[in-house]
Amino acid sequence: MLSSWPPPGSRPERYATPATKASDPAQNPYWKRDVRRAYPQISVVTQDGLASLLIAHAEAPAVAPPAEGDKAGVPAPKKEAVDLTAAIATISSARKAYSESNLPPKVPTPFKRWIPERAPDAPHDPTAYWPMLLVK
Repeated sequence: MLSSWPPPGSRPERYATPATKASDPAQNPYWKRDVRRAYPQISVVTQDGLASLLIAHAEAPAVAPPAEGDKAGVPAPKKEAVDLTAAIATISSARKAYSESNLPPKVPTPFKRWIPERAPDAPHDPTAYWPMLLVK
């Protein structure tokens, strides 16, 4: 028979949880732990912002490498307010997005699409009224 000395319940000291960053209230505020209020953040895209993004990303211009003696930074491009319809017209006239030979990608589906086919009729009297059409 094995015996432990001293018995486990006779120890006089009490267990104390070690202090961690999570147990410090200054480092672990409630609003970071409150998952019930983790609402999705709303983002807003204006038509002017979308138009400038479409124009900027339609064609990426080639940038020349900086000269050795050039210490100035890259100048920021001037932003002009472009109407969204004008931006879409500019991009679509520059290049055709999709054609009959270049189709958009299809969403993969794990199942085959059902195409209805007419099945042979169920046995019935040829002179009786039979409004049902069978489809397989």
